[in-house]
Amino acid sequence: MDNQSNLVLSFSVDKLPVSDNSAYWYVKRGKGKPFRKLTSDGEKWKKVVSDAVESAIARSDFPMDMNDQGSNIALLGYTMEISIHQHMSKKSMWMRDAHNGGKLLIDSMCDVIGLDDRYSTKLTISKSLALKDSTIVVVDFIAGGKEDQEL
Repeated sequence: MDNQSNLVLSFSVDKLPVSDNSAYWYVKRGKGKPFRKLTSDGEKWKKVVSDAVESAIARSDFPMDMNDQGSNIALLGYTMEISIHQHMSKKSMWMRDAHNGGKLLIDSMCDVIGLDDRYSTKLTISKSLALKDSTIVVVDFIAGGKEDQEL
């Protein structure tokens, strides 16, 4: 692991995350446990995030070496420290929770990069007043952050 260096991936979106309440609906099958499905708003937000991540990867030298299961083997042994900062207009600032909407954003990003979000060891979500709504995400990939070499 000593020959690996830490990686950084950052991207931004010119809107705020869709709230978890708007992104998901729950389906119950008989007496079984309900499961979560994306709403059309959730699907649209997932596409926006995926496009932003793909664009950031295309503009950088971020390693992408996907196996047949969709895991990025170039990220073996890495963990993630994720920072999400939301710039909120005055209208949004006190109407929205800072943390609501982080789950789908992280899941969408992880689908593209090929590393499960269980390898996130730190998550920081913040918000501040701004002229217009936007979201900035910075992910630090820490080499040797986990002991095993499995994805």
